[in-house]
Amino acid sequence: MVAAQMVAMGELLVFAEKCGVDGEVVVKAIKGGAAQCWTLDVKPDRLLAGNRDPGFKAALQLKDMHIVMESAKEYGVPLPSAAIHTQLYESMVRCGDGDLDNSAVVGVLERMANVKISEPKKK
Repeated sequence: MVAAQMVAMGELLVFAEKCGVDGEVVVKAIKGGAAQCWTLDVKPDRLLAGNRDPGFKAALQLKDMHIVMESAKEYGVPLPSAAIHTQLYESMVRCGDGDLDNSAVVGVLERMANVKISEPKKK
């Protein structure tokens, strides 16, 4: 569930940026409806400010996703969207970003769309 929210939020921010729309405005509009959630309350402002410091590391998110996918396979339950989210986190970790926040999966989406929602802050 968390991975799905992080990916959906990342898609929202990347889509807004690619369309030339202010991500903060889009998030505010979305939060006014049924999609309102903790993820949209907390993560977009951090990401738009370039903050990808970990709260919950992406590598741990991937570990959890692997447990889910292994259990689903064992029980014969198809989880197509979870499989896609797992692939996105695998890409993130392979690129060396496993120690970043799980919301930093937006970086994978940025690379796919050839756009940046913000520049990661310097340490």
